[in-house]
Amino acid sequence: TKTDMQNTNNITKPEISNPITDKMNSSNIYEVWEAYKSMHGLKRMDAQSEREILTLLKVNNLNPFKKEAYIIPFNGRYTVVVAYQTLLIRAYEAGYSKYSLEFKEEMVKTIKIDSKGNKIIQDDWQCTAYFKSENGNSYSFSVLFNEYFKNSPIWREKPTFMLRKCAVSCLCRTLPGAGLESMPYIREELGDADNLYEAHKVQQIEYTKTEKIVTKEMHPDYESVTKDDNNHVPSNLSIESEVDN
Repeated sequence: TKTDMQNTNNITKPEISNPITDKMNSSNIYEVWEAYKSMHGLKRMDAQSEREILTLLKVNNLNPFKKEAYIIPFNGRYTVVVAYQTLLIRAYEAGYSKYSLEFKEEMVKTIKIDSKGNKIIQDDWQCTAYFKSENGNSYSFSVLFNEYFKNSPIWREKPTFMLRKCAVSCLCRTLPGAGLESMPYIREELGDADNLYEAHKVQQIEYTKTEKIVTKEMHPDYESVTKDDNNHVPSNLSIESEVDN
């Protein structure tokens, strides 16, 4: 009858449980890691890489599903790199004002020592990042262009932006009371990780669609925070997607 059909339609359908999505926001980093490995085809990762990655994720409370960190191949193994946005957000949470973040770029003289011990003076581009704490203390960290430059498209197109990422990441790890000293490097601080990461993305192409859907569903709060922070970061260090870099 019509009434029976209506009653049938009103029956609540049981939710279909997905073992991977159920673990994405788990407070247990081991569950998060198992889900991440399964989604990204990392089941055959070597034991040493896995131990090191798990330790860094656990100690620093990093969830790769939230784009707080990324797992990339490096020097024949896997390693974890942190998103520079994560370092900024953690610094803000520790009491460092987002409005006080400043940068200064200038040409400086540097010294290199050749294989024979001779000193070679040369020009280099230096970027210094500055942060102020709640009590008004100022902290800074300087990096040199020649120490970090990689001959990749993103570095050629946006050298100032990329160098600022390196400067602010180094600064965040040294901020007193922020608890960021054990954070992994950002990708730009590693050797040729950029090219290796691009190759890895090609290998994992079958997971791209799933990963993008999951990110939009699981992390609207994180995305809104980073977009809001964009208004308070100098134009050459605006919040950009880590994956796109």
